[in-house]
Formats: sequence, C-alpha cells, structure tokens
Amino acid sequence: MRLRVKDLAGTAVASLPPRGDWREGAVHSVYHHTVNIRLENGTLISLISRRAPLHPFAIRLDEDEMERLQGIREGGACRATQAEIRLDGQNGPVVLSWGREQLKNLSADRLRGAAPTAAILEILNRKAEENAGKSALGFIADPTLNSPLLPWRDRIYRLIAAALRAESKEAVWVGKQLVGLGWGLTPTCDDFMAGMLAAFWFNRDYPVRKLAELGECLAVCGETQTTAVSAQFLKWAAKGYFSQGILELLECLRGKDEVCLCAKLQQLLSMGHSSGCDTLMGIVCGMRYGGTWI
Repeated sequence: MRLRVKDLAGTAVASLPPRGDWREGAVHSVYHHTVNIRLENGTLISLISRRAPLHPFAIRLDEDEMERLQGIREGGACRATQAEIRLDGQNGPVVLSWGREQLKNLSADRLRGAAPTAAILEILNRKAEENAGKSALGFIADPTLNSPLLPWRDRIYRLIAAALRAESKEAVWVGKQLVGLGWGLTPTCDDFMAGMLAAFWFNRDYPVRKLAELGECLAVCGETQTTAVSAQFLKWAAKGYFSQGILELLECLRGKDEVCLCAKLQQLLSMGHSSGCDTLMGIVCGMRYGGTWI
C-alpha cells in the first residue's frame, strides 16, 4: 500500500540515508494522529496528520492516509532512505515516497531582522499574560512574581541571564539542570527552552556562535535526560529549525498585521496540553530580555 505525502521537512529528509542506502529501524510509538519511527542510528521521524503543524523531523500525510496507518504497531519493522520509507503493517507493507517539491524549509535564520514594533510586542505580552495560568511556567511572564508553583524558577532566570550575556559555560551548566523537567511528551522546561531559542534565533543581534553552543549542549543533554521526541525538538532548535507554528508566529512579529499575529498566537496556544503555552513563555522571555530589544 502506497500513501500520499502532503509535505515534509527538508531536515527530516536530510537526516535519512542517501537513496539506495537503506537504514533499518522500528516503530517507536503510535498515537492517534502520529506514528514515530526510529532508525538504528537514533534518527527519529514522525508521520503526522495534516491537522498538525509541520516540524523539523516530520512527514505530513492527508487525513485519510493517516487512517490507513491504523495497522501499524509499536515495534514493527521499518526501513528508510531519502527517497522512501517502508513499514511493516498488519495488512502488508506500507510505502511512503515524495518529491523535492514537497520539501519545506523550517529554518528561523531567514527570519532574522529588526525588532518588532511596540504595538506588536504589546499584543505578544498581553496574550502571554492572559494564558499564563495554562502553563506551569506562566509566572515567568513577570519576573517580579514569586510563585511557588515551580521549583526550577531560579534556574530558568539564571539560564536566561547567562544566555543573554553570551556566557555559554554558565548557560550550559544551568541548561543541563533544566532539560527534561516537567510533564508530558515534551516536558515543560523543554518547550520553554525551545521557545527561548526561537526568539534568540529571530534576533539578528544575538551572536549565532554562542547560541549554537548553548543549543548544542541542550541537544546533547536531551539524548539522556528527556523523551525521544523532545530530544529531537531540542536538537533541531539548537540548529535554528522550529515547527511551522513557531515560524509563522515569528514571521508575524516582523510585520504590522495585528489580526494575523492574534490568529497565529491562538494557533500556537492550541498545541498539545500546555506545550503551546510553555513555548510562548519562552518566546516572550527571549523577546523581552533579548539583546538590544530590552
């Protein structure tokens, strides 16, 4: 059975072996709208519904095609190249293939530019404050608040301060203590740090070399300290690649369309149980305290 691919991240394809050089693997996990496969070298690829935003290690399928993956089970065999993925299903093999025209660029580097306008930043801050209660990290929208909700508060402030001073050793040391803390498939602190990294990548005044050092450390920690899925998000965030929802929000921050910004904020906030809110808190902190935008 051959399935139609809607689109996929260029980074997902780049992480696969060249055409003709098959890499073996297995189905890592199966959810309602997601099937994760993991190759023998540790590469994780997510097959997701078109309802979900594309992310750096995702291949997106049309809704009816996702339903045809119902015969796929955890532990089932798979193999992949940059041209094709094959899975063993209960009703026979399932094959996914694609063309170069379906590849999407999810790099934040192309969005680096001038600071958002005061009006745009005001909307961003207001939306974060309105939704703060949905996130365990909500109180960090205002660092003067002394909430007992989160025992990692001081570590987060130290990470932000060190990162903004481009003190990579201090930032790395603190970052190691935060990776994997929280709840869910992508833990709270991981989502926050991904959002913070997105804001720093967006800021043209932030030194990319220092940012890469911090991001790479967080990605390495992710290999042993957090879930496989969250580790992949941190790995790509370290290199400046983010989900479509985050990139679309950053793109709105460059302009003056307040209606578009509100729509993209709502879209981000709807992600996961609290992942969207946690990510937004990271973006807000990165924007509020980042570089010359203070």
